[in-house]
Parts: sequence; structure tokens; C-alpha cells
Amino acid sequence: FFFSSRRRHTRCSGVSWARRCVQETDIAMLQKKLETVESKRNELQSQVEWSSTEASQQNLNLGKILMAIDNLYARCRDGTYKMKYELEEKNEKEEKKHEKDKKDKKDHHEKDQEDDFEKKGELACLLYTSDAADDLLCVDLGGRPITQK
Repeated sequence: FFFSSRRRHTRCSGVSWARRCVQETDIAMLQKKLETVESKRNELQSQVEWSSTEASQQNLNLGKILMAIDNLYARCRDGTYKMKYELEEKNEKEEKKHEKDKKDKKDHHEKDQEDDFEKKGELACLLYTSDAADDLLCVDLGGRPITQK
């Protein structure tokens, strides 16, 4: 129903023409409203896409950070185990060395005690001999008692 503007005037006269004009005006306003809403929708859609991209980028960065933390934790844990193992090895070596030193010291101490025993025995003998020499009447120089005949 396209009429030329002259023809529309002549054909749309009276109430039907007024109704048609109101409808055309309503259609024009609704189309304008539709364009505004579509523009707003497109703008919102653009914002959603940007937010989605931004959120994806932030999730990616967060994932990288978490992986870095996990790697650091694993290295620290492995380093701790390595340090613990090395420390245990060192302690075992020191303990073995300490036991060896203790044994060597004990052996040396026993040897010193044997040497001391020999020296003390000589001293005891000398003392005995010395005591015997002081009492010439009763004991000969060998430490035996003199019996009178």
C-alpha cells in the first residue's frame, strides 16, 4: 500500500488518514527506539566480549603464577630433601669419625694405662727396694727378709 504523497492525501482523508499517520508516527518512533536499543545491545555485547577477553587474560596470568608457585614449592621441597640427605650423610660421617676417634682415643688411653702400669710397677719396685734399703738390718737389697742364723 504505497501511495504517492498526493494520492495518500486524497485517499487517506478523514479518520483513516489520521489513524494511518499516527501508526506511521508510532512505527517511526518504534524504529528509532529499536535502533537505540540495538546500538545499546551492540555496545553491551562489545563490553561483554572485552570483559571476557580480559577475564581470560587474567585467568591465564593467574595460572602462570600458580604454576610458578608450584614449581618453586617443588624445587624447595626437592632442595630440602637433598639438604636433609646431605645433612644425614654428613652426620653419619661425623659420627663414624667420632666413633673412630673415640676408639683411637680408647686404644691410646689403654696403651697409656699399660705404660702407666709398667711405670707404676717400676716405681713400686723402686719404692720397695728403697724401703728395704732403709732397713738394712732386716732386708737385703733384693727386698727379701734376712733371717738370722
